[in-house]
Order: sequence, then C-alpha cells, then structure tokens
Amino acid sequence: MNALSALSTTNFVEQSAQPASEVLAGEERVSSSTQYKFTSLQTARNYVNTEQLDGSQVYNPQDKVIAGFWLVTAAIEVALPRGANIHKLLRGTGIFEDAITHDLMISINQYNALLTNVQAQTKGNDVGFLLGSALATTWKTSPLFALSSFENTSDIIHALMCEQSFRWCIAPLVYNRQYELDEHLLWVPEATIHNEKLKVFVIEIFFSCLFSLLKQVTGQRVPLAFTFNASRPRNIADFETHLGLRISFNQPVTGIWLNKAYLASVSDVLVDKQISTHKQTSTLGQGMSLTDFVRNNVFSNVNCGLADIADYLGVSTATLKRKLKEHGTNYRLLSEEVMRNKAIVLLSLQKLTNEQASAQMDMSDLPNFRRTIKRLTGKTPSELRTISNC
Repeated sequence: MNALSALSTTNFVEQSAQPASEVLAGEERVSSSTQYKFTSLQTARNYVNTEQLDGSQVYNPQDKVIAGFWLVTAAIEVALPRGANIHKLLRGTGIFEDAITHDLMISINQYNALLTNVQAQTKGNDVGFLLGSALATTWKTSPLFALSSFENTSDIIHALMCEQSFRWCIAPLVYNRQYELDEHLLWVPEATIHNEKLKVFVIEIFFSCLFSLLKQVTGQRVPLAFTFNASRPRNIADFETHLGLRISFNQPVTGIWLNKAYLASVSDVLVDKQISTHKQTSTLGQGMSLTDFVRNNVFSNVNCGLADIADYLGVSTATLKRKLKEHGTNYRLLSEEVMRNKAIVLLSLQKLTNEQASAQMDMSDLPNFRRTIKRLTGKTPSELRTISNC
C-alpha cells in the first residue's frame, strides 16, 4: 500500500546542526501522577566522562546518560515470554538485575548490548514492534510524562522527533535527520552505533513506539506514513498491526513522513484536557552522541572535515578517530552516509537537475558530482531520478 498519495518535490530546506554546549544541570521534578522524583539528569551529569571533549553536550558510548529503567524493563518484559532468560539477557551488558530501579542510568553501549541479546534470544519477527509498543505504554510513569506539558499535537510531534531529551527516552540508538519537502516532512533514522545486524530491529522498536505513543498522548491517530528501503516482508501483518496501513516498501529511503498541512491543522488544537492540565518541565538530557554530532556538522557543511570537527570539540584528530572507533565507525563512513542520503532525497524524491542538486551539495564541478553520486549510491544521477517513489 502506498504511504503517501502525492509527493511534491521542488523545495529542500536543510536543518542546521546544533552547536555543542555545556551539559545542563537538572532540577528535581515530581510527576503529579506517580510522585516519582525525576532526578535522572543530575545523576547523568555525575556519570559523564567527557574526556577532552571540553565539557560539551557530546556523549561517549560509555557515558551513563540514559534513564534506563523503562527501556530495560520493557525489553525484559517482552523478551522473557519469547524464550529469553533474564540472566542471559543481561550477560555482557553491565546491567545487574538487582540494580534495575527507577534511578538506573545506562550508556549507549549497554543498551546496544541489551538489544543485541534480546534479538538473539527471542523468537518471532514481531519482537521489535512489541518492544516499542511496550515502551510507549510506560509514558505516564516515566520521564516521558513531560509530554503532558505540551498543549497541542504539533508541539508533541516536534518534541518527539526533534528534541534530544525525548529521543534518549524512546530511541537512544536512533537519530532522526529531518528533511523538509514542499508538502511533507521526512525524518530519516540514523544509527547511533554502527551495528548493521541490529539496525532494522532498532528502527522497528522506534517506529512502533512513536506510532503508539502519539496515539496515547494525543488521543488521536496521527497520520504518519512509513517507508522502507527493503522488500515487502512476509510478516506484513506485523507492520500493519503496529504501524498502521500507511506503509510502503522498496522505497528510496527508510523514513517517517507527515503531511505539513496536517501539522498546521493541529497546531492550535489542544490535546485532551486531562493531559493538558498537567504541567511539567522536562529536565532530561539535551546532548547527542558523537556520531550524531559529526553527521550534523557534515550535513550543514559538506566541506567540514575531520580536523574541523576535532578543532571544534577541542580534541586532536587522533582522539576523535579513536572515539568514533568506539562507536564502531569512522569519519568517512559517517560523511558518506550523510551525502548518500542527501543525494537520494534531492534526486530520487525531489527530482532535481544535476545543477540544482550539485548546488545543494556544495559541489560546483558537475563531472565530479556525477562520479561522487555513482560512488555513493551505485547509480548515476539520471538513474536515481527514474526511481519511483510513493
């Protein structure tokens, strides 16, 4: 089934990168529904090891900056009935069963290890979707309750898709790259840790969590559409159950689509009164992983090199290379991923000419532009433009 009825592709607006800044000290907040004190950000600050990153909001994979209780318990609750063993699930994660309390803080590496175990030990093709849905159901008793401070659906969508504080609650291993088209917003998920075996699983968790969470928080069925750069799976019923019917496969990119007209229509519509009367200030972490930071800078300036980013962070290029290796990646892989996705959006989705696309990518030499696109995507610009999309 086609995800979008129409896609106008003549305008492309780049979203600027966020600058690095000091990690914010959190205040103690109390949820009116659970009386649980959200002190996780202050706890996170005590665990952060910036190690020559000049105190910036750039997290290393071993920094315990994620409020882990809800992520870990959701994974366990879904995995155990599907054949997993609690001790094997936690093996190699550095997470101990008796330490799974509301104050539990975990790192990117720990959550990556936990999900790797979940994927390996459970049976069924719907485990990722179930995990995402389970995570969404915890929102009223987790830091996600801060969503109740937003008064309309548009602001809630923006918070979940664009604000890092909420990203760390529902998708620590995914960063959403936003593209603005004429009629739609498109978010393309980028993996925080380079782990190809886990990437699809992580995206399924995030997509189903987002779809379920928006419905629960807003009381509406937000018309999100999901596209996948993969063939139609045999378990299509699982996709339709957890993501709805606006799904398409064999598409140029894997991503989330939302019509801008809908977003405008709900910008002044208050969410359910019972929700909007609860006001809570979010004190969750605002930082991003190092891989997110590198990609953001390359996205904003394709000529931004490894040395430029290292200088901005106040570290040597050797230190930056080492830290990227801890994420299982390197500068070249990250920069090529950014350029490849941007090229696909410009040429396959927007159908821009070579001159228009090369200008958007800051490449004035057309022959070099064509060679670069071929190297990045395996197709020429003309071939990319012939790819049909939903």
